[in-house]
Amino acid sequence: MTTNTLKQEKSIIITGASRRLGYLACSTYLQRGWQVAAVTRQVNAKLQSLKQAFSDAFTLVECGQYNQLGVDAVASMLNPEQFDVLINNASYFVPDADATNDKIHQYQTFFETHMLFPLLLSEWFASSEADQGTNDRVIINMSD
Repeated sequence: MTTNTLKQEKSIIITGASRRLGYLACSTYLQRGWQVAAVTRQVNAKLQSLKQAFSDAFTLVECGQYNQLGVDAVASMLNPEQFDVLINNASYFVPDADATNDKIHQYQTFFETHMLFPLLLSEWFASSEADQGTNDRVIINMSD
């Protein structure tokens, strides 16, 4: 006789959850019965509505920034061992800056949001004991 040792509920962390693809992913996974942790710089009304509709399955994590401080905020609220999937979807989407100083700040923000934050969060997620010697968890990186 064999025993099924797989978790009954699937769980996912989604960054960039407040708009566009991140919000759609949160909504879709919640409707399919997943436990969802939504990571965002700032919680908005749409995420609050999802929280009201799926209170037991939905965790909001307001990280403030997509950098090491943001990863620290996520790590203080979530245990990576409780999640099966991490979707790094956070993005910084604004028109190109005109002034040189504005461009420097903009490109620093692009780097932190699209490269540094996903790397640091992926390292946090993958370094948990749940990943030691197993291949059953997934990290997906997206950028627009």
